[in-house]
Amino acid sequence: MAATQSETRSFKLGYRPELDGIRAIAIVSVLGGHSTLIGSGADLMGPKLATGALGFHGGVFGVDIFFVLSGFLITTLLLQEYASWRQIDFKAFYIRRILRLSPAMLMTLAGCAAYLLLSGGHSGNFDWWAILYSALYVSNFALIFGGLILGMLTPTWSLSVEEQFYSIWPLIMSRLVTASRASVVKFILIAIVFTLGLRAVLHAAFWHFYAWPLFGAANHLIFARADGLLCGAMVAFVAHWGWLPDPGRYATQIKATGWFCALTLLAILHYGPGIQESGLYGASIFYFFYAYVSVATALFIAVLLSAPPAPLLALLRWRPMVWIGKISYGLYLYHMPIFVLTPVALLGQIGSVAFAVPLAFAVAALSFFGIEKRFLNLRETLGLPRAARLAKLAQREARVLQDQHAS
Repeated sequence: MAATQSETRSFKLGYRPELDGIRAIAIVSVLGGHSTLIGSGADLMGPKLATGALGFHGGVFGVDIFFVLSGFLITTLLLQEYASWRQIDFKAFYIRRILRLSPAMLMTLAGCAAYLLLSGGHSGNFDWWAILYSALYVSNFALIFGGLILGMLTPTWSLSVEEQFYSIWPLIMSRLVTASRASVVKFILIAIVFTLGLRAVLHAAFWHFYAWPLFGAANHLIFARADGLLCGAMVAFVAHWGWLPDPGRYATQIKATGWFCALTLLAILHYGPGIQESGLYGASIFYFFYAYVSVATALFIAVLLSAPPAPLLALLRWRPMVWIGKISYGLYLYHMPIFVLTPVALLGQIGSVAFAVPLAFAVAALSFFGIEKRFLNLRETLGLPRAARLAKLAQREARVLQDQHAS
């Protein structure tokens, strides 16, 4: 027990550039999958480009990788906050989330609003409602009950799922941090199994009743897509408790697991889920691929924390990969408006891809380094937990007293 407690106290995540490398793979796969929509118009109803998804036929699974990363990072930060201050400051948590997420989201919505003003208030099925749903982080519900009505803001559905997770997970964590480890494991595993079961039931019900909201719920309802977030949370608890496998004893097995997860994930991102049903996602996505990508990504993160294979670690820490990972949030938001509004008739198919993809990267980089990073820096002051602020204030007062005494 003493050894485990020591490991728990010593685990600090810190900055891990390899996690930005994972983000890079996820966002590049999403961009590749969406490349067929270049020039399709604000409502996505125009003709599709024959880009071959730029080699990422499974780009849809990039979102699941993001979910796992979010669940892992948010849970780790909350665990470390509780370990340091014996409490979770909800206000500080939500301030940090606002500082991280709002700048790029507001700029995206402002750009879409400007486009609508120039277009007379609507562009096909894309109108002001799409902006409102996105601003309120209920895009996933809009897709469930309204179908494809978000147009170029459709990617915000996953941000809505994450925001809904952020709204409830700190409250749940406030109970989990004081629960026994067995209770935590049981809770997360039951929640994962429930998610998998609900997704399967919704998909089966869709084909029985052929009601679109059932299919939409299987894809976009947080309770049917939370397995990635929960798998990431499980890895965070395992690392926090010092339960990661000993790299001295199990290095070979850990590295083999890392290679297996990395190669299978890359294969899925490249080849995609295979045959689809009536133009919709096939059953294999709902019963296997979503779950496998979540589990494999979580295992891969655990490998990176314990005994990562050197070539994989070097690739993920490669500076271009880390750079892409840093701007991935903005890329996710900005790429779709840029893609769909690119004038294919003027530039041609190859020219449109050569124009849209670099432009998305350039806008995301300018946004991150010019605007978003300024707000991120505020997290060290405005986003500090109350206990940390009080501790810093006490230290400052102690230094003032020491200076006065010395003088």
